[in-house]
Amino acid sequence: MEQSFAPTICTFFASILSCLFSAVALSASEVSINGTNFEVMASPITIIQDERSNSVGIIDDGGVSDSAVKQTGSYNRTAIIQFGNDKLAILRQPGLFNRAMIVQVAGNQEDVQSIDAHQGTGTESVNYLFTLQTTVNDADPIARQFNSLTPREAKTVARNFIYAPEVSRINVGLLEDVSIHFSSLLENRLDQTRFGSCENRKLHGNFEYSAGTSIKSSPTCSSTPFFATLSYERADRDNALGALGYKQDIRSATVGADFPLGPMSKLGVALNVEKSDGDIREGLGSISTTGYQIGGFGSVSQSQYYLDLIATLGKVNFTSDRFSGPTKVRSDADGWSYTGRFQAGYLFGNDYFHVGPLLAARYSKGSVDSYWEEGNILMTQWISKQDREGFVASIGALLDRQDDIGRFLLHSYLKFELERDFGIGRHNDVESIFSLSPNATVFTPVNDISEDTYGRISAGINLSINKQARVSLAGTTLIGADKLDRRAVYGEVSVAF
Repeated sequence: MEQSFAPTICTFFASILSCLFSAVALSASEVSINGTNFEVMASPITIIQDERSNSVGIIDDGGVSDSAVKQTGSYNRTAIIQFGNDKLAILRQPGLFNRAMIVQVAGNQEDVQSIDAHQGTGTESVNYLFTLQTTVNDADPIARQFNSLTPREAKTVARNFIYAPEVSRINVGLLEDVSIHFSSLLENRLDQTRFGSCENRKLHGNFEYSAGTSIKSSPTCSSTPFFATLSYERADRDNALGALGYKQDIRSATVGADFPLGPMSKLGVALNVEKSDGDIREGLGSISTTGYQIGGFGSVSQSQYYLDLIATLGKVNFTSDRFSGPTKVRSDADGWSYTGRFQAGYLFGNDYFHVGPLLAARYSKGSVDSYWEEGNILMTQWISKQDREGFVASIGALLDRQDDIGRFLLHSYLKFELERDFGIGRHNDVESIFSLSPNATVFTPVNDISEDTYGRISAGINLSINKQARVSLAGTTLIGADKLDRRAVYGEVSVAF
């Protein structure tokens, strides 16, 4: 990106403009470039940006306020709010997607105000331009709100205009994280209980007992169908085109049970309650969630082969807070999600150790309802219903070991998968309407889903205290994912009544 801060407005677009004003440096003007904090800059201000994605916010405050911006990328956002007596704003956005706001706030009846803005042309170009020139004692309610802004509040309005549609996209990312966390928890339950019970130890030929000891009374044999799990996950997403990143801490509690349908199959059900807290990148605010999910899972074994199936359904509420005081913005929305996971493998091994390859696939989809934000009319927006779906396939290997420690059975597993995210559902738009411009719909292109290949490691250990109780600890993490990181830990108690 090239950034040029010219001494006079005459140096910007010399072939288009001639010098209109002789300007004086004014320290009250501030600029934010591509999400950075606002910094003091002398007016007149000239900025040229040529990266793929560009943004600039300018608060120009002085007797003479001259600002010129040129953004030649394909994704451009500009917000210029000018105070003072003599104001000139020049904007050039020749790219494919452009969103701009230029507001000139009058100080008296003799103010000179001029806007010269041109955006992309052609059938593939998407443009949104909001311009406003206020007058003294303006009857328009939007103009009066701009007239009452302090410079600090004006900076907040500018940042919000640039990023507000991208903040809304976070909801579907949070929804995906929450639903996959629950699915992974049930996956861990199946991996933790693949061996160790009386039935499957007999099935896989690794049950040993001394003369006179029955299967039902063997101290190393456990049957614990009911379980309770406390879990935690940290999800971390980077910024993407049309969507801001975030960090989210998920905490959940799960209760469930699984019962054998026969010597080679079992079926289970679980209920999950989750709460999370997330921080939006660029310091724009926070989002919390509260969700309820139900899941079903089952496993079928035949000789050394096994097949696992998992399905979940959930409802999640999102509460967002941005900024504070007179610029506070709040929103509430509901979302639904479901996931499905298939896992199959073959195990080689002896009585106490198994290893083998596996194949797996996971599909997820979530929808967040449309909603209106609440707060300052210059900050709020309406967001349409949004969807997100994903399909991930993997190949890997599972290692499973069992050890008898006196009267206790210790079981551990380690699983490594090479996952491929096929990036389905990547062509999306965020449809929004700013309250300050209720007659214009903004379509923001989103590219927050991309193809990626990375590793995933899962591991766990559990101890059968007796036939009625077992405790376990497990975790999972991603390795080498491009823009996403997930790390989770599960603590579980299983009992039989």
